[in-house]
Amino acid sequence: MSGPYRYSDGWRFVGAMLIAVGALIATLSGLCSAIFLASSVSDLLNGHGGGEFSPNSIPDAIMMVAIWGGIPLLIGAGLVWVGLRLNRAGTKRPDIDVFE
Repeated sequence: MSGPYRYSDGWRFVGAMLIAVGALIATLSGLCSAIFLASSVSDLLNGHGGGEFSPNSIPDAIMMVAIWGGIPLLIGAGLVWVGLRLNRAGTKRPDIDVFE
């Protein structure tokens, strides 16, 4: 499949690596954020202030997870998106002049 729209195999390999690294970052940061949020909310609902939160600070726990866990999750998702774009760019696009 040759043509003006095909990237070299090197760029497709870079795209695959970006997908792998981005998925790993997004998955690990998402799991870590979910576990931290679940344990924080559980402790707060049971009345235990773990030192970093006051007993009525569930919004603070959510904001902390959004900042510390959301940024790496977005970076990982962005890497996956760029990798998919690099891999998709190698596919042949349909000929639009087929009906002329």
